[in-house]
Amino acid sequence: GRTLYLGSQGAFKIYNVTNPESPILLYKTDAHFGGGIALSKDNTKLLLGFLDKFEIYSVVNSSNPVCISSSPIFRGPVFSVAFSNEEDRVLLGIRERANSGLYPLVLSIFDITNLQSPFLVNSTKLDEHWRAKNGLWFHSNKEFVFFYTRFEFKMVRITDWEQTILFSSNSEIRSIPFTASLDN
Repeated sequence: GRTLYLGSQGAFKIYNVTNPESPILLYKTDAHFGGGIALSKDNTKLLLGFLDKFEIYSVVNSSNPVCISSSPIFRGPVFSVAFSNEEDRVLLGIRERANSGLYPLVLSIFDITNLQSPFLVNSTKLDEHWRAKNGLWFHSNKEFVFFYTRFEFKMVRITDWEQTILFSSNSEIRSIPFTASLDN
């Protein structure tokens, strides 16, 4: 499309970029944005991760988005988001609150079949000592989640959406060790 959705820690904006040389601001709101943005396959819903919640907006009219779902998250900021392939679930990467510079990395899945009442299907810690500057990404088919720690790049397979078990006890977490620290 010709619409740009842009979030920062202080604001969320929507631009028409039909002419990239002269983008037109369609919408702006002050928000405590956490960093995650995902658009539904049909481009009608927008999933946003905030510092204390996730929200889903109808963006049928990009200049007037309407919040159709909002759910508080008490564990920490939502920094990475995705719709499941069927778009009946949302996947959230959450940086759990901690007293040190290291944060547990949590993957949470919410059922959004009823947009007015999303509910937690599962929440799993992926890493105990994750660093805030490290990333987390969802594979395009939503079957895998990728993240890296201080010394490793990890890939985790998400096994079953319908059951409350997110990872089976024999799920493989594949790691690739780094030869140098990411601190540099």
